[in-house]
Amino acid sequence: MDSPHSLNQREIQDLKSWGINFVRLSIPWEAVEIESADSTKNNLKTEYDYSYLENVDTLIFNLASKGIYTMININQDGLSRSICGRGIPTFYANKIIENAKCELSQLQNAFFKSMNFPGVCNNFREHYNYQKDAQGNPLMSEC
Repeated sequence: MDSPHSLNQREIQDLKSWGINFVRLSIPWEAVEIESADSTKNNLKTEYDYSYLENVDTLIFNLASKGIYTMININQDGLSRSICGRGIPTFYANKIIENAKCELSQLQNAFFKSMNFPGVCNNFREHYNYQKDAQGNPLMSEC
């Protein structure tokens, strides 16, 4: 959870004063399951980020203390940060991307290449000249 950008007590009180009694809280998978420190390229190891989950729990409790119900939304938007989305962790997306094959007919290939569709038979990370973060993902501000 990005605490500086999460709801604080004043904002929760504002929601209450505006008559809001229900919120949808987006929880992306990539925030819950993280790569372990002892993970390697050939031996992927993951773990749950219990600190993040505790922050989510605290936020839900703080909302509830003001009479605001929370619906947890397990968010998936555009697969992964690897291709300018949010959802599955980068380490899983990288495995998908590494093993991806483009199998289009000649007509489909000509159409998509002429239209320059994002990611269609193009390596997303190489074809688009995005600035990248430490994990090699496009900066979200670039997407």
